[in-house]
Amino acid sequence: AAARPLVRRSLWDEEETLRAEAFRAIRAIAHPDTAIFFLPFLAEESISARIRAVDAIATFKDLRAVPSLLAALENNHELAKSYDAYGREMTAATVRTVVLADGRTITLPRVVRVKADPLDKDSRARLLSERASIASALAVITGESLGEDPAPWQAWIQKKRSAIK
Repeated sequence: AAARPLVRRSLWDEEETLRAEAFRAIRAIAHPDTAIFFLPFLAEESISARIRAVDAIATFKDLRAVPSLLAALENNHELAKSYDAYGREMTAATVRTVVLADGRTITLPRVVRVKADPLDKDSRARLLSERASIASALAVITGESLGEDPAPWQAWIQKKRSAIK
């Protein structure tokens, strides 16, 4: 398939104009499995690349992509939870109180200095943007508007399992 090699370029080329050209070529080729070619990129480390992959998948409206998009939505929720937990831990550490696994709390001495990760808020915001993109892609592909919570999408997939192969 001529579209497959262009998929990576449409997501990762350093030149934004070349990414756009690669994507136009993919659309022109109109291979019936194009959306499927983008699915592995839902596991990229880069949130921006994952969002571009989600947006591309939505363009091709292939129901076969729905289970992978749902898995990406679930992963996004889990990652956001871990960011939230990390934020709570960092807040506790900066106020010098740490909660131990058994529930006890200890106060750290003033000589202990903890610097919070400045990228945490930005990463959390990008995760929320990714979540919105995934929900939008699911809505475009399925014609349903079930929001950002994975549970309604899981129920939808169970009802439509025979249509999604």
